[in-house]
Amino acid sequence: MKKKVILLIILVMAVLVILTRPLRSISIKNESISKAQWKEDLEYMRKKLPQKHVNLFFKTTRQEFDNSIINLEQDLNNIDSQEIQVRLMSIISSIGDAHTNIVNFDSKYKYPLNAYWFKEGLFVVGISSKYKDILGCQITEINGIPIDKIIEDINTLIPHENEFLLKWKNPSMLQEPKVLRHFGVINEVSKKQSIVLTLVNQDNMIFKTNILPEVNRDIKWSYLTDKIKSKSLYLSSNENSCLKYSEDDNLIYYRFNTTANHPSTKELSLLKSMLKEKKAEKLIIDIRDNVGGSYFGNSRLVNIIRNSSYFNNKGKLFVIVGRKTFSSGLLYTYEFKNRTNAIFYGEPTGG
Repeated sequence: MKKKVILLIILVMAVLVILTRPLRSISIKNESISKAQWKEDLEYMRKKLPQKHVNLFFKTTRQEFDNSIINLEQDLNNIDSQEIQVRLMSIISSIGDAHTNIVNFDSKYKYPLNAYWFKEGLFVVGISSKYKDILGCQITEINGIPIDKIIEDINTLIPHENEFLLKWKNPSMLQEPKVLRHFGVINEVSKKQSIVLTLVNQDNMIFKTNILPEVNRDIKWSYLTDKIKSKSLYLSSNENSCLKYSEDDNLIYYRFNTTANHPSTKELSLLKSMLKEKKAEKLIIDIRDNVGGSYFGNSRLVNIIRNSSYFNNKGKLFVIVGRKTFSSGLLYTYEFKNRTNAIFYGEPTGG
């Protein structure tokens, strides 16, 4: 069953490997398979993952890891594929390495809900258009269970190194029927199984809304940002990168959300020209949503900025980071901190 793989586990190799080549991965398709095939895959994972990982047992023990897989194998005949997937997520999470994780299995149906953690709590920032009236409302309960309790349970499925990565990732788990069933929030994984959100609106009025799952590809989303008439530079583009000069603010703004293809040679050339023209007073590098990709050290972007006698000064160069700044996005953060005179804004990174 090695070729009919069922999950995607991203393995962190030695730091040298991270710096010189893309992350190694085992690619697994989510398809209908037999219990015997599940068991074969589990055994393959139990044997191969410790061999591939540079230090798999820095938090858990080999015995605990083996026992968790053996226990799942013993339960295979009593649980369905959806529950097997969640149990696998729990096993991988116990390793405690944010780079060793299961990329969520495809789900045909999802609860069409995007939420975001603000300091006041968890708020609806995206929703199926049929429920758009609840945009901006705070979620306090799902099916009568306090949201903090549900999130506490969900966090056990997410490999993490700090709370900010959890704030980034745990809201998306609320979309997953199989996850909510695993923790007893709903009774079954079904397109007819609704959830009841208890919400608080801007007038502090408490009310409830029923949400049904929808076919993932058919969801027509509405977003809280759609209500914003004057778009900030951050919201001015939905692309993975955005480089522009703002005449109104007299600054250069460069955002890139991945290091897989960015900064590109074209972007760097344009930025270099902008810096030489010296029209702008300030330069903003926005990597708050940079989830990583590939990284080779000694960044060309940082070198260009570092060599600018004008912009590489306090009060001229600003770097924005956030909970989604992760992996090689974080390595860029280190470079800007150690090699430039940037001032940092935002929140702690996800790791």
